Amino acid sequence: MPAISINKLLMPLVFLLALILNSVFAQEFIAFQGEINGNFINVRSDSTTSAESICKVNKGERVEVILELYDWYKVRLPESASVFIKKDLTRPIDEKTARVAKDNVNIRLGANESSPIIGRAQKGEIINVFKERAEWYEIRPTNDCFGWINKKFVSKINIIKAEEVKIEKNKQADSSVTTVEGLIKPYGRFIKRIATHTLTTEDKKIFLLKGDRETLNSLNNQRVKLAGKIIPTTREKYPVIEIEKVELLE
Repeated sequence: MPAISINKLLMPLVFLLALILNSVFAQEFIAFQGEINGNFINVRSDSTTSAESICKVNKGERVEVILELYDWYKVRLPESASVFIKKDLTRPIDEKTARVAKDNVNIRLGANESSPIIGRAQKGEIINVFKERAEWYEIRPTNDCFGWINKKFVSKINIIKAEEVKIEKNKQADSSVTTVEGLIKPYGRFIKRIATHTLTTEDKKIFLLKGDRETLNSLNNQRVKLAGKIIPTTREKYPVIEIEKVELLE
């Protein structure tokens, strides 16, 4: 009897503890912009000091933090990182750019199959090529390339907020689709820009567009309705939309 009484007392406590833990872990992490507070800080391939170093960052550099895990922050890789993709999984456009030919193509830290996977590229995505190494391209990191930095080396600057306009969202799986209408114009040619065109809405909100350059060029100075995913970034002044569908409006 005493054992049964103790169990009856403990069960509500265990249930309450489970509810508290579920509430804590269910909270969505809010991405933020951080600033490096030291020099020669390693960005690693995993959240451990034994993981390979992808690149180094220095005091004053900014990083986009997308996840927290114990004493580590998961960050979007800076442009200074050197990453690799198999050449036969891409199709060359010119000497400096190529188009990814398949979905979920691995991007690796080194030019070999045993090197850590640090990102992915999707079919149709345009990549910037720095060098060729036998069967590999050395490229600039895509938007889906990540590394880890110890939290003590990152100071929080501000919260990265989503677009501040009313948009239509359809949640599919773990992603959201944004629908917006406006006038398309060229954004200009700059090597480090991930977007090639802008879209200005009737209420003067500006979005940057990442998509097929030729298609967007054909729509210059025309009104369109497009759908795509908002890409979190600290590199651009305006929200960036990765286009999934575009429709010309009369």
